[in-house]
Amino acid sequence: MSGILNRVEKFKTVILDFQGVSLIGQGFGDEIFRVFANRNPQIKLIPVNVNEDILRSIKAAIAG
Repeated sequence: MSGILNRVEKFKTVILDFQGVSLIGQGFGDEIFRVFANRNPQIKLIPVNVNEDILRSIKAAIAG
């Protein structure tokens, strides 16, 4: 996971492009959209090219 978020804290806005990704694991979504987002509220995470399954995973992670 550290490779994906490597140096992300240097930016104010991060676009996460899910093009070609059909689904994400619960742990992946939780680590980025709940844990990382809560630790770094100054960084705006913008997921793009998400399908319904990924969107559902992101929403579940945000909800905790």
